[in-house]
Amino acid sequence: MVEIPGLEGCASRHWRAFLVLLLLSTALLAHTPHMDYRYPLHVDEWHHIGEANNLAAGRYGFWSLAGFEIGYHAFLLSLEGLGFDLVSDYRFLPVLFAVAGAAALYLLSYRVTGDRMSSLFSLVFFSTLPTNVNLLGLWFATPLTFAIPLIYLSLYFFLRGVMDSEGRSLLVYCILLLMLLLSHPVSAFLVLIVSALHVLMDAGARTSLAQHRIYVVLVFLLMGFAAFSFMFLLGRDVGWFLSKLVFTSGWTALEPSATTNAHTYFLLDHNLSLSPYFLPLLFGLAPSILALTGIYHHIREGRTFFVAWVFYSASIMFLFVNFKISPLIPYQRMIYYCLMALAPLAGVGSSRVIRFLSAKLDGDRVTPTLAALLIMFSALYGYGSHPPGLGLYKLVDDSDVEALGFLRKMPYGPAIADLKHAIAVHAIADKSVPATLVFIGNERSRGDVREFYASNCTVKEEIANRYKTRYVYSEEKIACDGFREVYSDDRFIYDLR
Repeated sequence: MVEIPGLEGCASRHWRAFLVLLLLSTALLAHTPHMDYRYPLHVDEWHHIGEANNLAAGRYGFWSLAGFEIGYHAFLLSLEGLGFDLVSDYRFLPVLFAVAGAAALYLLSYRVTGDRMSSLFSLVFFSTLPTNVNLLGLWFATPLTFAIPLIYLSLYFFLRGVMDSEGRSLLVYCILLLMLLLSHPVSAFLVLIVSALHVLMDAGARTSLAQHRIYVVLVFLLMGFAAFSFMFLLGRDVGWFLSKLVFTSGWTALEPSATTNAHTYFLLDHNLSLSPYFLPLLFGLAPSILALTGIYHHIREGRTFFVAWVFYSASIMFLFVNFKISPLIPYQRMIYYCLMALAPLAGVGSSRVIRFLSAKLDGDRVTPTLAALLIMFSALYGYGSHPPGLGLYKLVDDSDVEALGFLRKMPYGPAIADLKHAIAVHAIADKSVPATLVFIGNERSRGDVREFYASNCTVKEEIANRYKTRYVYSEEKIACDGFREVYSDDRFIYDLR
């Protein structure tokens, strides 16, 4: 039997059961929004399915940073080759990534703390991390969630390498770092920065790396290769590349549109408003207090790893909130990375609380058990809520999927679809479109699409010719000459040739 760090020996069967139960709970929570919906829930998910189609058909391009998430698209393509349906089965990917992330977090947390109770509690807070369409999170299968287990695992092997002076662990770290560079580059930046902070703050790590200089050189070669590839494939110079490493406000299509009155949560001045991304609100008041307890004990014990991660993330968030810039990593992603580090710290705080109660109430098992249940309830409190305007949306239904499956069988050619369905036309039907809500097109092409569906046949024909359109997808019947109806079962598809 493979031994799990922190769960070795027969006496640990109860801890193993707790771990399995927490992993199953993580899977259940990640699957929650798909209980009554079979298809992807985020425009990013549809976009990446479309990019996997492009990769398979040889149409893949490196026109933006998204092109450098090719590793994730190759992963999707390999799943499809194994019989995985990228439309109807995509809903299971968030579960896979969430469970893998939770398992990797357990390994990392135990490596840092040496405490199985805090490592298991960290999974409670990880599985209940907030999710919305702006932050992303465990409800969606995107390069970010694909990267989460790789982030935790790469840092786990990094710590094994520098703490135990294991060259093989550092080699695995470099391999995982390369996987991150090819699937979610900003996550690779996070791993590098957190690793560097640990080396700067830990003399033992510096000594170990001095003995394994080859891996330091390998990391720099990987980063240099990534930067050169980025500039070469896009045909840009160093100045342009460096400008793309600074993210500003408006990087995402959706932003929080409302503030929260501080009085609601803290009984403070009624005139004080807080961002929905204010960490104690986002992570939860009780979990935040437990995380602060964990930070206190880690600082007291000289453990700097998760503390440095949180303070780095918080400093970049402060920089963005006040100056609207975020170097290397976008603000929304940095928030989530900060939450990923707060989860194990809250686990440390939880274990300290339980042990404190157990020591003070010698022989009383009821009170610590109730405290543990209360901690789990505090993690779940407010789970699934989201700021106004950032709730889930459903772009397609069964009728759309059936119609677009029909369109996929038609010869390849440009198509026009309303902005809501265009990304699904790109993903399911594997047809190019002039514009989608985000990713494809610009404001002019999006305006043309809106005008196409709002205008008469003459304008429709002009716009269709402008984009050399072959197919039109519509929820309503279009009665125009030259629009040959080829599908009419609740949705309408027209062939213009």
